Amino acid sequence: MDENVCIWNVTTGKLGNILKNNGRRINELFRINEKTILTLDYPERTIRIWDIDSRRCIWEKGDTSYEIAFSPESPLYAEQTIEKELFVKDVIKHNVLWTRQMKEHVKRIIWSYDRKQILTRLHSDYLLLINAESGDIIETFSEKYSWGRFSPDGKYLVCTGKGIFGIWDCEKRRMIKEYTSNQEHFINILFSEDCKYLIICGWRSVDCFISMDIGNDEIIIPEETHIHMRYTSGIEEDFLFAVDNDGIFRVWDYSTGKIRKKIRLSEGEIAGVEWGEQKQIVAILYKDKTLLIL
Repeated sequence: MDENVCIWNVTTGKLGNILKNNGRRINELFRINEKTILTLDYPERTIRIWDIDSRRCIWEKGDTSYEIAFSPESPLYAEQTIEKELFVKDVIKHNVLWTRQMKEHVKRIIWSYDRKQILTRLHSDYLLLINAESGDIIETFSEKYSWGRFSPDGKYLVCTGKGIFGIWDCEKRRMIKEYTSNQEHFINILFSEDCKYLIICGWRSVDCFISMDIGNDEIIIPEETHIHMRYTSGIEEDFLFAVDNDGIFRVWDYSTGKIRKKIRLSEGEIAGVEWGEQKQIVAILYKDKTLLIL
């Protein structure tokens, strides 16, 4: 299998640069800036930095970490070693900002968008909120919460658990709202661009998603609630884009819960869905390597 990195122009559909990875499997890809990307390979856990213009790997590091996560649009990454040491490092300058010896391994690490905090899920299933600049522990959350996501403006952290979700104020450093739900599991936490609306998507759902106006606590339940959501990571202006397990593409107005568009996609097993950040463009990739642009 060809494991190269292909860079496409999503407006024209033309292939741009190809970064040759010599058949090594790439599991994660991150953009550091407009000219530099970073790849992470499993199971070797090798980190590589690529220069897009020259198509060359300009730095490589064999890795023995237990868990690793890169901050958005920056060269910083958080890593935990097999020995349970957690640290934050600048991959360009190769300097360590801080280290902390943990009592147990972490299952997952997620960065805040402003790169000031990181959320870790421990093997005991507790959530630990850490200051990304100093390594100090900000909060240890109750075991009723199993995961969370930061708002793009850095103001909130939304934590979810079985039948519950809570909103943590990152500035006041306290849980300001908690809600119970008949939803057993949540698969995605999304925010509108202005961070006014919170959208929480369910799995095998009673309600396929819940939309909430954070300012006035208004809960919006959408039309066609009893569907199994598969891809729910796209928000553009006032709309939520989603694909369900039956291959139906839907567009909701998340401020009202009303469906604006509904399209049955062509038959075939879907491998992935990506959403345009600036235009209402949806790219759907099938397992047979067919690419559909909506």
